[in-house]
Amino acid sequence: MSTKYQRPSGSYAGSTELTNRSKYQNDAGAEPRVPISSTKIDGDFNYVIDALNAIDEASGSRASIDDRMSVALNADGTLKGSVVASIDEWVLFQAINLNRSNNTTVTCDGDQTGIFSEGRRVRISIASRTVYGDVASASYDSSITTIVFDGLTDANGSPEALETTPSALYYSYIRGSFNGNMPNASHHLRLKNEVPLLRLLDTGTSGKEYALRSCAGALEIVENTGTMASPVWEIRATVNEDGIQLDTSCLPLSTLSDGTADRLMGYNGSGTPTEVTAGAGLALSSGSLSVVSGTSAGDLVALDGSAKLPAVDGSQLTNLPPAGLVKQVVEGTYSSTRTFASTTFSDVVSASITVASGSKVLVNVSYPMRIGGGSSLVVGSARLLRGGTTLFTTDRACGMSVDQEGCMISYCYLDTPPSAGTYTYTAQAARYSGSFNLFAETPQKIILEEISA
Repeated sequence: MSTKYQRPSGSYAGSTELTNRSKYQNDAGAEPRVPISSTKIDGDFNYVIDALNAIDEASGSRASIDDRMSVALNADGTLKGSVVASIDEWVLFQAINLNRSNNTTVTCDGDQTGIFSEGRRVRISIASRTVYGDVASASYDSSITTIVFDGLTDANGSPEALETTPSALYYSYIRGSFNGNMPNASHHLRLKNEVPLLRLLDTGTSGKEYALRSCAGALEIVENTGTMASPVWEIRATVNEDGIQLDTSCLPLSTLSDGTADRLMGYNGSGTPTEVTAGAGLALSSGSLSVVSGTSAGDLVALDGSAKLPAVDGSQLTNLPPAGLVKQVVEGTYSSTRTFASTTFSDVVSASITVASGSKVLVNVSYPMRIGGGSSLVVGSARLLRGGTTLFTTDRACGMSVDQEGCMISYCYLDTPPSAGTYTYTAQAARYSGSFNLFAETPQKIILEEISA
């Protein structure tokens, strides 16, 4: 009990709670009269003093009951702050010798633990700026109260510290935390529309800020790509009854209700998750889809380190040209009457063919010639070209006839083109003595056959 009001050191008769309140009148009217006893007076006076001390104890940590009531009541009895007032309404703490101990701690004179209870919101004026936080703890020792703060930030949520002694300290009307009359935001969260409720700032090197918000019944995790004062929220993940969606372009994944781990959920393009199953050559394990390569039944065949197929049984492959067989045939004809009477080679017939790398070309040339009129002896020669390259030239040959079909020129040549491409083969002829003719009624032919390697 308080001892502010001192009483005499005599005996205390207050245990009877002054039940005999007429004792002095009774003593005065008694026969013989009873003198007034100092013991009785001291005892009664002590009881009154103890009652005053009990009333004084109701002042709490304030100087008086009036001082304590003035924290919350106006002179006319009305509340200074509504019980539903926001935590941005503050009471100025009349601190005596307010000093800074470190970045999160201050001290002041007197026992102030009753005001700065754990979880109470505070507002601190320091170096021309305002800092907000909660009371982490308050302790009293040797006439000094030490107050430790937690979660110090500026008005935008950026971390703050007490670098110097505060110029003013305010506390909230409402006491926070579970055992107070208003929980802190970290104790009870409610999402409302698309307004970010809980903002999380990485105080490390990244400095990124995230927040939780509700949108159309889904919980969204958003990132602030703007500034603290002017945030721009970009969706990074969405959670709803269908599963989890990462960003706005990723496929939502879902944990199946049956607890099966080796199953994967995908997105079918219409908003409904669908199950992805592993087909032949694929494996699904712990939600990951992988390829099974090899040469066993059901495997997918992969090229080896030299970009070649591994040794497999290809007996069931179809439409493959066997090696050495003709892949295509091109025929060229020329039908006109011409006379060869020059020692310069002239074209007889030509054709073009497009071949693959490694293929060969078999050239077949045939044309009949007739000795010119009045000639009895003709000396001539034949030549084959691939483009501008001479493949071979025959020796000079003799023929004897007059106005008769003297002979049939016919030969074959197997050529190996240097690479894949289109090539023109030309058969030519020349005479060295006499002359010979080619006639339209007996066409000149060249046949080109591509042969696989």
